[in-house]
Amino acid sequence: MPFPSRFATTLKNLRAYVYELVADHCLVLESVGNRKVYLLPKHLAPFFVEAVEKINKEVIEPLRQDVEKFRQSPEYLTIQHCLYQHGVDPSILKVATFHLRNYVVDVLPINFGYNIDADDVYAKMKRAEAVKGLEILRSQIERKYREYALNAVSDVVARIMAIAEGLEMKGKRVRNAEEKVDKLIKICESLGFTEICEKILKPLKQVSKARPYKRPKLAEEFFGNKSLMAGVGGELKRFSPIFGGKYA
Repeated sequence: MPFPSRFATTLKNLRAYVYELVADHCLVLESVGNRKVYLLPKHLAPFFVEAVEKINKEVIEPLRQDVEKFRQSPEYLTIQHCLYQHGVDPSILKVATFHLRNYVVDVLPINFGYNIDADDVYAKMKRAEAVKGLEILRSQIERKYREYALNAVSDVVARIMAIAEGLEMKGKRVRNAEEKVDKLIKICESLGFTEICEKILKPLKQVSKARPYKRPKLAEEFFGNKSLMAGVGGELKRFSPIFGGKYA
């Protein structure tokens, strides 16, 4: 395969891998245009940043080297000649800048238990002078935390229902369903959703391990309904106060 094709294929596969890496370990907290803010569970942070660094060293850096080798290859000269034949100055390839950037992950801790009233900096302020500003600041912080929490919860619910739907559909094989449930369990444990893990995700893992013809019976046993989607959805509804009223 010619280098340009191999290069494009490698980048395509790399993007898919990075997307899967993020989707498996992070929850979406906020979308701003094409950029997203993700919640990465604390215990997964070392693994995640190590995986990103490994991509940069083992994939991105060799790709950069391959690009430079390609610039010295006969294939590259063929491209230059082709440009010349079509009236394009081939020197444009020399002045054109190309830089394959590393994947960059900025990880910052978020404390959802933060309390402005317990912050020493604000506690030392003269309340009469700062009380209005502190109230505004408090309301903004609380609003953002609520927004982030609801977005994270919506992502969790969507993932649970997607797994249940995939396991219920006849003739459809869910790739790595058990592994996906395991990762979701870790995420929910990090958020303090331990009852969700016990009542929904761990039973769902048992269903994912079973053969398709056994799943309706297990769904009825664990969730009170032969339809896995309906059973899981009904169980999530019981936790609607935790999920802000969103269960499907």
